[in-house]
Amino acid sequence: MKKRSAPQATLRPSSLWFLRKADVSLISIVYTNLKYILISLAIIFPLWFVTWNTPMNLAKLWESYVFKKRYLIAYSKDPCATDTVCCAPMSSLDIESLLPRVDETLKKYLNMRRNSSAWVFFSYQIDGNLAGYSFLHVPITDEWNDALPTHNGSARVSSVFVNEKNRGKRVAEKLLSAMSKYGYDNGLYIWAVVEAGNDSSLNLFLRNGFITKKNYLVKIWKRNVFSILTHPLKIYFLIGDKRAKR
Repeated sequence: MKKRSAPQATLRPSSLWFLRKADVSLISIVYTNLKYILISLAIIFPLWFVTWNTPMNLAKLWESYVFKKRYLIAYSKDPCATDTVCCAPMSSLDIESLLPRVDETLKKYLNMRRNSSAWVFFSYQIDGNLAGYSFLHVPITDEWNDALPTHNGSARVSSVFVNEKNRGKRVAEKLLSAMSKYGYDNGLYIWAVVEAGNDSSLNLFLRNGFITKKNYLVKIWKRNVFSILTHPLKIYFLIGDKRAKR
């Protein structure tokens, strides 16, 4: 007697038709929405990469792309002269002799502010080497920089920097003191803007002054759109010259 073979499973034509239809529908959906998928990935991946693969945390990400808080600080210590800090207006500073001896960040500032009557350069040297530097923004007429105006009669502290090997030697305090003396001699109100998350700079300026206002920057994808000041409340829409970085 012949053995009967086990019956083989078969799919009915209707089932095959259903699978083919599902596959086609899925491909069609993916193809139709491909550009939206790519756009989403282009947005999500950089955010994921920045959040998880660098020291920048979610708070820093928020400050960089959406909303940033800053403080306006007035210098309040009595001005005193210091022979160790050199001061020169950018309009007369011999930049070419400095460029070969400074880092890339200072080169950028020197070239950007070259021959400008609105900037004064301060430097502090130890053993003939540049230990730290800073700038004062002293425009004759109101001038915008970094989302806030510097008014005539005031001087805004900017770009304070101390080389790492010279930190802890009160270099920044001496620069601030020299800028305060310059402001006192020229009848200028000395102030600075410090980011709320910059603890080292905030501690430095609060040892030498006090907070007068708060400043909030409203951003759209890292671009400053509104600058809001407190006491009294002022809201600036940042267009044209108000977007300048000097």
